[in-house]
Amino acid sequence: MVGLLLRAFTDTIRKQKFYQGAALAMISSAALAAAEIAINAVLTLDPPTIKRLQRIVGRVIAIEFEGLGQSIFIRPHAKGVDLMGDYEGAVDTTLRG
Repeated sequence: MVGLLLRAFTDTIRKQKFYQGAALAMISSAALAAAEIAINAVLTLDPPTIKRLQRIVGRVIAIEFEGLGQSIFIRPHAKGVDLMGDYEGAVDTTLRG
């Protein structure tokens, strides 16, 4: 049922050419929050990776998705990563694709 509602919602957004607007930002925020929780949960099971992340704590990595006009920003911290849809400061590196 949820899948049908989500599909209908995204089809409506696409038809209205509103796909890259505010509705996508809301979906992106929810998706980023869920992804952040999942990534950090997995990282708790992998102490060596958490230790390696310590070398880049405080740095910001941008990932730009070509064709979507969307970017996400990753900021490692002591216990995992923060995922952000917006970041105002300077980034340390950018991945595009």
